Amino acid sequence: MNPPVPATGAEPLDWAGPALMGATTLYAVLECSDVFVDAALRDSAGELMFLSMYGRDTAMLHLLASFTLPVGNGGRSFFTLVRGAERHRIGLADPGRLDKLTGRLPRENLFGNLTHVWLYHREGIQPDRSNRSALLLRFEESDEAFAMRTWSLVRDLSPVPLLDHWREPLMEATGELLITPMSAGSAPPIGVVDGARLTLPDAFEQIVSAAVAEGALTLEAGDLPTDCVARVRSAASRLCPATVAGDPAGAEADAP
Repeated sequence: MNPPVPATGAEPLDWAGPALMGATTLYAVLECSDVFVDAALRDSAGELMFLSMYGRDTAMLHLLASFTLPVGNGGRSFFTLVRGAERHRIGLADPGRLDKLTGRLPRENLFGNLTHVWLYHREGIQPDRSNRSALLLRFEESDEAFAMRTWSLVRDLSPVPLLDHWREPLMEATGELLITPMSAGSAPPIGVVDGARLTLPDAFEQIVSAAVAEGALTLEAGDLPTDCVARVRSAASRLCPATVAGDPAGAEADAP
């Protein structure tokens, strides 16, 4: 399973589907038993943000069609993933906000002629610049690589320029303010993909400006004070006290 990239043509991609090899990671779709899922992400309301699923063409088309029909005409506002005693409800109140990418496993693979479909919220590909937010998908990525990708997005979304050597003090001091792991919410990740929500608060520009004015962030890397993290955290606490001082509230995970 690889996170999707924008598709430019209508033809399905050829994809080997490595996650399918680990059948223990697969969940069945209760409402369509011939479709299997290896990854799903939901927002705090339980609504679908990302889905990776496999199935034969007929079963896949039937399930996808049910997502777009009114409930009274056989459509679905949710579906259920099951694996053993586990059950996870996936909301679909607004399927129109999801994009689709289709791939196909080679016919000679162990599982026969299967289609691989990704459904994903647009923020997983393109950050929401107006709200300064993005959805970060993570699959088989090291902590350092994920941290660098997160910092790159922070710089991209920031209303003020950020210098490279500000990464450590800014992210260490404000990471909990900017990044909300999906595992901390009431609808934790399912399967092989993890995720986080990145949101720059309205006060982010003021936090950076205050940190620069107070000497916590400097033009030269060698001039950073030894207590730069504490100074940036202090500035953030003054400007976003409720958010920085309190820990994110995590609700209970799905019951098995």
